[in-house]
Amino acid sequence: MADAIADLLERHAAANLSWHEIGDYEFQIRTPNQFEALKTMARYESGDDHMERIVDSIEHCSGYVENWKGVTEGDIVPDAGDDPVPFDRRALAVFLADRVSVGDAIVGVIFDKIAERRALAAEEKKS
Repeated sequence: MADAIADLLERHAAANLSWHEIGDYEFQIRTPNQFEALKTMARYESGDDHMERIVDSIEHCSGYVENWKGVTEGDIVPDAGDDPVPFDRRALAVFLADRVSVGDAIVGVIFDKIAERRALAAEEKKS
């Protein structure tokens, strides 16, 4: 018999994943839970647009990326070819370091997901 708790947690994780098209790529992004959302908002709500803060937000929010589609070897190493690259957090860091606009779009997705989660929590609080 399968572990019921493991199955439940796996279903929970899958329910919080969604694919997002950003430029020529697709990223599977996990919606932050309420604790993560609170921590992320506390970290970035100041509206400070200094470059350090932008880079930090991209690095932080990349932790919510769980998979990708469309990334090739040539996206990681110039002129390396069109073979797809399996998702790897180390490769994601290299990929985003040369594509701040893609990282910024990922941050936008995360903040949209956090806003949705906050709206749901506010509705629950009213009930």
